Amino acid sequence: LRGFVDWMIDKVNEQSDFNGSVKVIQPISRGMVDLLNKQDGLYHVQLQGVKDGEPYSNIELVKSVESGLNPYEDYQEFLQLGENPDIEFIVSNTTEAGIAFDENDTDYNTIPDSFPAKLTALLHHRFKHF
Repeated sequence: LRGFVDWMIDKVNEQSDFNGSVKVIQPISRGMVDLLNKQDGLYHVQLQGVKDGEPYSNIELVKSVESGLNPYEDYQEFLQLGENPDIEFIVSNTTEAGIAFDENDTDYNTIPDSFPAKLTALLHHRFKHF
């Protein structure tokens, strides 16, 4: 989602009083949120295309990422995100293959394998908290 939702949140923040931020959740155990955190959540997006009928190219700094979290290293911190009353949106770019139901994903004491089970665990924790 980097370069899409994060960039869009940046644009809304710049043009309004939204003041939103993004918490990036690593979807698989071998992800790269460590690198994102080492950069304080900052990264660049290169925009290319046509604007007003002319070729356009620009590099922009994305500043909306608060931090990244690896739920495989800290599952409890992942669940505690559900306790944040300020969370308004959950956005995912999980593909059809990743949304597949896994009937064995029933133990929420440890990080579930499938995306639907991870989301269910988070939302269930939020439900119990509030």
